[in-house]
Order: sequence, then C-alpha cells, then structure tokens
Amino acid sequence: MERSAPQPLHIPVRSRLGDGTITGHLLQPEVSPRGVVTIHPATATPERFYFSFADALVDRGFAVVTYRMRGVGSPAARTNPRLRMSDWITEDVPAVSAWTEERFPGLPQFALGHSLGGHALLLGFGGERLSGIVTVATHRAATRDIITRTERMRVRAILSALGPALTRLLGYAPGERLGLGEDIPRAALLEWSHWVRRSDYFFDIPELSAAARMARMRTPVLSVGAADDLWRADRRTRRSTAPRPGRASDIQRYRARCQEDRSSRADAPLGRQRGLAGDHRLAGKSRRCAGRGRAGRRLAGRRCGARGLAGRMCADG
Repeated sequence: MERSAPQPLHIPVRSRLGDGTITGHLLQPEVSPRGVVTIHPATATPERFYFSFADALVDRGFAVVTYRMRGVGSPAARTNPRLRMSDWITEDVPAVSAWTEERFPGLPQFALGHSLGGHALLLGFGGERLSGIVTVATHRAATRDIITRTERMRVRAILSALGPALTRLLGYAPGERLGLGEDIPRAALLEWSHWVRRSDYFFDIPELSAAARMARMRTPVLSVGAADDLWRADRRTRRSTAPRPGRASDIQRYRARCQEDRSSRADAPLGRQRGLAGDHRLAGKSRRCAGRGRAGRRLAGRRCGARGLAGRMCADG
C-alpha cells in the first residue's frame, strides 16, 4: 500500500513544570485509514526505533502516531532535569492520546505501549476511546523479581549505585554509557532507581493510585512478552495486567528464530540493545525474523511478516 510522507508533529502538553511540546510523526496510507494506532514508547527509547513497525501498520491501512517522550536523548536530557518517569505516564501519554482522538474522531482507536508506555495505558492514561490495547514487555520491574542472580546484580549496580552517582555528578542520566538506551533527565533516572528498589515497583505508590486506576479499566488488553526477557516472569506480567471485572485480558509469549542479515545495513540503523529494559540503540546489523502470534511487530532492523491489527510478533530468541 502506498504511504504518504511522514508528517512532523508538535503536540502541546500541559505539565507541572510549565507547558511544553512533544515531537513526533504521523504516518498514513494514501487511502483513507481504517483505524489509528498510537505507539507509546519505552523508557530511553528513540522514536525511530518504532518506524519500521509503524510502516508495517500503514501498509495494512492504519494511520500511526509515533513520538519521543520529552527529555529523551541529548541535549533534551540536559535541559529538562526535573522531568520524571511519572510525568511521562501522567502528562506525555495523555497529551498524545488526546491529540490523536481529536485528529481522528471517527476512526477506531488502538494503542500499543512498550514497557513504560504499556504501564501508562494500563493505568488508563491512553484516552477514553480505545478499542484495544497491546502491551509489549510491560510488567512489574522490581529488581528482586529479576529471574537470574547475575542480571539482578547488574541492575542493582547500574540503577541503584553507578547510575544515580553519575546522574548526580553530570546533572543528567548518561543512558548510552550505562547501557540504558538514550540519555534521560536526572529526575527520571532517580525515580526509576527508587521504583526498582521497591517490592511492588510503582504499584503501591499512593500518588499514582495504580490499583484503583487499573480496576477502572475496561479496554481489552493483549499483553506480549518475549520468552528470553530476563525481567519477565509470568506472575509479574499478570501483576501488571491482572484481569479485573469487566475487562478482557490476554497474555501471550513469543519465541522467534532470527538470522542475521548483513545485506541491508543502510535500511536498518537499529539493532538489538542489550540494555536494562529491552530498549534499543544504534547498531550496524539487521536481522530477519520469523515469528508467531497475533500481536506482532516489524521493528527497525528486523523484517517480519504481519497480520491483523499489529501483525506478527517478532522477538529475538
């Protein structure tokens, strides 16, 4: 299907720190779209990571909104030191969702949330008109629940010791140096450090009222996790997406065979990041993946077949 040129977006956001702007893109087919999908990103993940998946959705007739959380990347991380992860949940996600609802009032609305983006959707910050939600790698991320001892020790070292120390010294979190993804604001890293040390992550923090907000959710949810995610455990995925009365919830796990493809480097600037939360950074390789499932993605640097709303899930295995 033919695609229109991506349209740059500048979405206004009301914030406790003063009004600001979220940058992103609108991708559309040249014909009238049959629905719209908003992609809410993970912590420290660049917007471009989602472009190939967005293209796959556009090829199937959907309009797609992608964006970057405020303060992610350099120099934004340095100039927004007080932005917190909770601000992304309670301010950025609602602002983009409201813009999408206003821009496409007559179309079915869907949302995909990756990690933190999924948390925001499950807490009800994705708007009032969603017909369905897909979350990817969204679970309770308390350090004590990480599957392997080696990974727990690594995460503790980075998020509880080295990361906070460097962040306080530099005034921002050097995400690329720490293996977290993009640079992020000082307050975001320190809040993340606080959350991972808690036994229930942010789910028992009174200001977010997570349990009460999730209980009010009535939108159908498909939760997708990769089988080799060291931060994944079924009980934690279920803790994040626990079915409530009146709310449909489905949990799927995926394995995929991926074989390295060195023939299309110019088309695939992003590869796999071995960062903390399954985010991604620049690499010089692409992969071809054959996967199963109905939630699906075709991410930058991976070419995967797709069906349905989000097509086939391709997850590194």
